[in-house]
Amino acid sequence: MSIENQKTPWQDGIFLICEKCGKSLDGLKLKESGNASDNLKKYLKSELKDRGYGKRIRVINSGCLDVCIKDAVAVSYIPVDTSVQRMEVSTVHPEEDRERILKDLLKRL
Repeated sequence: MSIENQKTPWQDGIFLICEKCGKSLDGLKLKESGNASDNLKKYLKSELKDRGYGKRIRVINSGCLDVCIKDAVAVSYIPVDTSVQRMEVSTVHPEEDRERILKDLLKRL
């Protein structure tokens, strides 16, 4: 079988959320129950979709991003066109920083 390049269904970029970090926060007292990474993903996907940007940025959980900070979740934005924007990796609090993360993603569109 040959390798065939495919057009991505998302137009601008992909946002990765470290699932391992989310699991490590399970012992903290968070406002929402469940996995912190999953909750952040659901929030961002819902907000982007509600604003009409659901197909612009793909939000997914990933494996370890090798940026491990206590009481934080590693996230990374990877643009489709790296000549226009650069890839970034950050650490965030999955509940306290979610609106700031959304605002940052919206600025990229």
